[in-house]
Amino acid sequence: MKRKIAAGALVLALAGGSVACGDDGSTGAGTQARGRITIWYSNNAEEVAWGKQMVAAWNAEHADQKVTA
Repeated sequence: MKRKIAAGALVLALAGGSVACGDDGSTGAGTQARGRITIWYSNNAEEVAWGKQMVAAWNAEHADQKVTA
């Protein structure tokens, strides 16, 4: 259950940049935004291991939007 919640949070953090930045979608700026993506791991060993795997998978698929953790 914790992994599903953490996965959802990571997906929202990575994909929901326009919402987090307050873009209401009217300008389309959220779809063109690029920049650094930095996440922080929890201190739970299982979540850290999972997070590292997710960051590696994201970076492998999105060369133009690297995530650092």
